Amino acid sequence: MVTALFAGMCYGFLFHYVNWFIDDINGDAIIMGVAGGVREFSGIIIFFIGGRMLKVVGHANCLAFGLIAYVTVMFSYSFLTIPWLAVALETVSGGAYAIMWATCVGYLGTIGRTVKNRSSLQGKL
Repeated sequence: MVTALFAGMCYGFLFHYVNWFIDDINGDAIIMGVAGGVREFSGIIIFFIGGRMLKVVGHANCLAFGLIAYVTVMFSYSFLTIPWLAVALETVSGGAYAIMWATCVGYLGTIGRTVKNRSSLQGKL
């Protein structure tokens, strides 16, 4: 749950403050729109293949991938000077969000079978 809280905070910071950051480095509304659209599209793609990734790679590895991706994106934003590079970073951010959410929900669904309240655990997430 601590990992889910950290991932949610990372996503919230990136989702809500990226447009301000792009504006601060002299990006325009087109870059902001493209970055947001690409973030959501990459998230949709990863949501569709997330189940297969969990079966092949495992929950812990997907969680580690998501956390590493968030750290990389946030670290990269600190050095970003070209606004269009934010589009690439938002692609990674959207994929990290999708795999983290799919991993957390999948894991709680797996352990929820043993305690017989899978929907309650997923709802708390």
